[in-house]
Amino acid sequence: MNTIPEFRAFISTGRGLSRVALPVTALAFAALIPGARGASDAWTGATDATWATTTNWLGGTVPGAGDTATFNAASANTTVDLGAGVTLSSLVFDTASAAAYTIGSGGAGNQTLTIGAAGNAITMNSTVVNDQLLNANLAFGTNAITVNNSSTTNALTIAGSLTGSANFTKSGVGTLVLTGTNAPTGNLVLNAGRLNVAAGTTNFGGTFSNLANTASTTAIVSVSSGATFGLTGNNGGNFANAIGASAVLYNSGTFNQSATTVNNAGIYLGNKASSYGYLQNSGTATTTIAGRLWIARGEAAAGSVGVLDITGGTVSVNPVGNFTAVQRLQINGDGNTHATSTSYAGVNVVNGTLTVGGNAAQTNINTGQNEYTSFNITGTGKFTAGNSGTDSGIGLSVTNIATNTATLSISNGGTLETSYIYNNNALGTGIISIDNGTIRSLFNNATGIIQGTNTKTYIQSGGVTFDTNGFATIAQNPLLAPSGNGVTSITLGGTATSYVGAPVVQISGGGGTGAAAIANFDPTTGTVTGITVTAAGSGYTSAPTITLVGGNGGATGAGAGTATGMASIGAVTGGGLTKTGAGTLTLSAANTYTGATTINTGTLKLASSGSLASTTFNIAAGAIFDVSAQSGYSLSGKAITLSLDGVNGGSINASGLVLDLGGALTLNITTGTPGASYALYSASSTTGSFGSINLSGNFSGSLTQAGSVWTGSSNGYDFSLDQSTGALTVAAVPEPGVVALLSLGFAGVLALRRRHITQL
Repeated sequence: MNTIPEFRAFISTGRGLSRVALPVTALAFAALIPGARGASDAWTGATDATWATTTNWLGGTVPGAGDTATFNAASANTTVDLGAGVTLSSLVFDTASAAAYTIGSGGAGNQTLTIGAAGNAITMNSTVVNDQLLNANLAFGTNAITVNNSSTTNALTIAGSLTGSANFTKSGVGTLVLTGTNAPTGNLVLNAGRLNVAAGTTNFGGTFSNLANTASTTAIVSVSSGATFGLTGNNGGNFANAIGASAVLYNSGTFNQSATTVNNAGIYLGNKASSYGYLQNSGTATTTIAGRLWIARGEAAAGSVGVLDITGGTVSVNPVGNFTAVQRLQINGDGNTHATSTSYAGVNVVNGTLTVGGNAAQTNINTGQNEYTSFNITGTGKFTAGNSGTDSGIGLSVTNIATNTATLSISNGGTLETSYIYNNNALGTGIISIDNGTIRSLFNNATGIIQGTNTKTYIQSGGVTFDTNGFATIAQNPLLAPSGNGVTSITLGGTATSYVGAPVVQISGGGGTGAAAIANFDPTTGTVTGITVTAAGSGYTSAPTITLVGGNGGATGAGAGTATGMASIGAVTGGGLTKTGAGTLTLSAANTYTGATTINTGTLKLASSGSLASTTFNIAAGAIFDVSAQSGYSLSGKAITLSLDGVNGGSINASGLVLDLGGALTLNITTGTPGASYALYSASSTTGSFGSINLSGNFSGSLTQAGSVWTGSSNGYDFSLDQSTGALTVAAVPEPGVVALLSLGFAGVLALRRRHITQL
């Protein structure tokens, strides 16, 4: 450090003035002389790596408080030592000649750069062709500052800590990288460009932070694996908070919105008219939202686009504190009439988990007008819509508007956990499509797990599994078989690059209903890589129109992207129903699904108004098919398999009514040692007769009928079923040697008796 050997000063001691000698820096000395201060200057690094060396600066002055320091040239000294700390007004990297600089020596955060005034704190101009690194802490106190990177090719990294209580704004189209431990207490304002949280922890503690806060711009936040990004203030964050803006978050690490004091707190994806908001949770990432999650909020004049993509990890929406609103997840839930365009929302839970916590938690879809929502749960994806044991559920097309469409698809192994799904509107379309998907109950819902006057549920070829999970619930609406043609595939066309997030796949026209699909998006390349059909739908007479909406990062975030889709249609087939879990599922409508009905555990019950088109029934050991609420029930034309283990058998409860025994009965015996007796069904009386009774599993063959009794033998056991009572008895046939011994014993007794008679 450049020092003056000795400076004589008079210091008050309380008794007078005492003259002492103090060594001071040249900069400090200059500050003591009126008019002699640092000034804005450009770094040359001609002498050494020390900031305070005057000959390192082009004009010979060391920039200080109120000044601008510019780095715009090559230098032999590109790692700059800030000494005990430097205070500036602004720091500028400029021109293509600027070297790759590191401001702050030693380990990250060993030194400090203080910004002493509000405004542009650090600027990296568009002409810069090297990455720049602030290795020091950046302190800005109560000054609202802006960090601007306008370079489209190179990044500005802050490796130290951000400390300050005012707003921190990122502007410019370039990338700002944060790798330290940052806890500024003001808002984050991300006007444009990209913010990478590459390592460490960054938490902004303001009220509402705004991403894409400038009209028709794109802002991106990327959180790397192992890194944490949080909005920890009272409210949360708006993603796309300006007209036509696009804001996205790629989370591969941890994202938190943690503090909540008001009911409108949370995260808003697509907050303004014609905007686009996107959150992708991937890998093992964790997203926790302590307020509500609002997808496609938009405004009345024009809708917005909001997409939540969960390709891995977990997203939890679990309001805390004094948050009392039950609408925890709002999807197109703004209540607005979108006069000039439609509002679009997409939720895709693929190989990850979405959880909405809290008691009486509500997921509302389409509460406005002119709204389109595609909600897809697929792969190992799971959506839990409330706490277990609480009445929490999902409203489809909540507003009674003909121009609203909501499709909920559960496919390819996906799971929905909920207390209910409803659509009470005669006009708004609410479709549930299930193709190898599971619905698991969270509550004893007497109204129904599927309810409402206009909720259509299609059971596609892969079938549906209802897991009652220990509860009693009702499928109030019919479970339908699809008919005619459905969408079998969608071919991607057009230009699928230059996207910042996944578009919503809108399927319209074609005369059918219920088809749904996901646009697959790669954030690394910014490419839509394909379109996956999650629901084929029903009744399409021609190929529907495919529109990819949003995600293109263009001037209007809600405008259709440049990628296109072309649908193909083909014949669809229906699937069956599998009942699992303890508890009872009651079917109360005229169900037209045609696949097999399988009851693995618990009870499947037909209400008095319920009926089934299904003709194949598989009832596992201990499970019950309950038809006792019917006026009478016929097994005629049905194939019924009752499984038996060593203790229990599958059974039919027809108590109090007449049971017609027509149909083919199979006894599937799953153990090599059957029990002695089983009650296969109960009824006040029976009519008719089984067409056949066969054995399967560990036994084979068939029983033959003599009157009301069917008998037969297999693998050393005799089987006898009295079809008038449903009582099955099983007896082991003695081994031949035992029979011989018994015969010999009997013969000996006879011989002894004859001898005795002879002697008489």
